[in-house]
Amino acid sequence: LTLRSMIDGAAAAPLEGTIRLTLDGEDFSWTKDGEDIRLARGTPDRWRVSIAGAPDVLAGWLFGEGEEAMLAAADQLSVEGDLDFAMRFADCFGAASSDF
Repeated sequence: LTLRSMIDGAAAAPLEGTIRLTLDGEDFSWTKDGEDIRLARGTPDRWRVSIAGAPDVLAGWLFGEGEEAMLAAADQLSVEGDLDFAMRFADCFGAASSDF
């Protein structure tokens, strides 16, 4: 729910695609299609980027206080695929956009 409700709509406007999120071994997908944002359980058929790690680490990356906290969290995540898309996704949340 947080990945849908806490996102900056204006910053997310140009994003289109699916992110595979593997959190503590469980797969989820975050998909943005136009203005529609969907979250779902399970492995998506295709994705632009896959991000894996612990939920608290992902939260630290997206919502962490300051650049140092974000970098420490990012170092604990596994990211495969379109790294630029992952970074633009992170920029859509408060902490990520305020420090870079």
